[in-house]
Amino acid sequence: MNQSANWGPSFMVLGGSLSLFLGTGAMAEKPSAGFRVPLFLREDQGVARVGAPVAGGIPLPQGKVFNPAHLRIYGTSGKPVPCQTHQLGICWADGSLKWALVQFQASVGANKTATYNLRVDSSSPAPKPPSPVQVKDLGDAVR
Repeated sequence: MNQSANWGPSFMVLGGSLSLFLGTGAMAEKPSAGFRVPLFLREDQGVARVGAPVAGGIPLPQGKVFNPAHLRIYGTSGKPVPCQTHQLGICWADGSLKWALVQFQASVGANKTATYNLRVDSSSPAPKPPSPVQVKDLGDAVR
């Protein structure tokens, strides 16, 4: 049974520089088989953005996502990009997530729109950031 639902138009301003629009979620019987929510990022200040932080709550359909760690963001190249995902609030009666907080970095040309995609993928590990933050405890200081 294939279903489709329109999740938009949702609108949120991110840091006064990017606007995020949620597209239509393409849903399938199995969460990992075709579930996709397009995320349209629009830059409207006339300044190209490279690695701009993007964060937003994404509504999810019942029965599609059970573990936020399986959510992935795919960039404009079609490859997964590093992201952080967290469950927001309560779950559906079947234990699936109602909302997820998704955070990632995006690049968008000046006065352009870029499309990223939220998908479920439990078969491969999430990509690591190119230069992760490292913290060292020096006893009397943290660096």
